[in-house]
Amino acid sequence: MLLSGALMRPLELCDQGLLELPAPLLQDQIPVVLTQLVNRTLLTQHNTATWDANESPEATAYGILTLAAVFTLAWIATLKEEIEFAMQKGQAFLVQAQGAWDKPQYLWIEKVTYGSRRLSEAYCLAAMRPSISSHSWSEQISDLVGVYIVLEHIKLSAKPLAMIGYDLSPRILSRNLISYTNFLPIFIFLYRLPTYLY
Repeated sequence: MLLSGALMRPLELCDQGLLELPAPLLQDQIPVVLTQLVNRTLLTQHNTATWDANESPEATAYGILTLAAVFTLAWIATLKEEIEFAMQKGQAFLVQAQGAWDKPQYLWIEKVTYGSRRLSEAYCLAAMRPSISSHSWSEQISDLVGVYIVLEHIKLSAKPLAMIGYDLSPRILSRNLISYTNFLPIFIFLYRLPTYLY
């Protein structure tokens, strides 16, 4: 959750012309980390709609806030339905577990592991009405490294599979796209290979 916010802020500042980021950071590292962050967050949500085996409301709030922070990125547009669905399931769990919001799990680490009643409740409240950026991205950011194009190619390359009977409903397809994001560094390299050769 904190990482997604920490990486989104420099992107917004760069997009507004208030910060200049080195090309490898802007074009490769930040997009890959954010995409994999979305991937891991979506894949680690349990069937109970929580992000914690102990069904912690606080950990669930972290999952929702992580997804909300990156929701507007253009290159994860193919996963928006999956992200919205995961956030809604998490929020439904938080409503059911509202009585446990002020009973923190020991999730914070200093010299010893501890929980904070106030932090737990604050994060749960924030997750019920997450702040989703209204920032509209310029082409410089929305077209970063062609990740969006790469994901669209993956999506289009799956269409022949539908003709021979594979289930490619949006939820199944987006789950496959999530799996493909693990290979983003390779896809980015292959996408840029022609520019490296010439």
